Amino acid sequence: MEEINSYNQVSGGENVVMDELELKDGNAVMILSYTGMKHYAEFNKVMAAYFNGGNKEIPLELPGSLVDVK
Repeated sequence: MEEINSYNQVSGGENVVMDELELKDGNAVMILSYTGMKHYAEFNKVMAAYFNGGNKEIPLELPGSLVDVK
């Protein structure tokens, strides 16, 4: 939570929000929401981008949920 609060203070708003934190089958599961791709990339220290390749039928938006299956 400290990292989220620090990031939000520096970024000037509530750009990262912890929606859920629970212990499930011995694993910690944390669900975070971001106000945009920029904040997702900066908070996670990864390169991230999305585009539609000029196809107007593909919306430029993130899906409702992303799943990491490590």
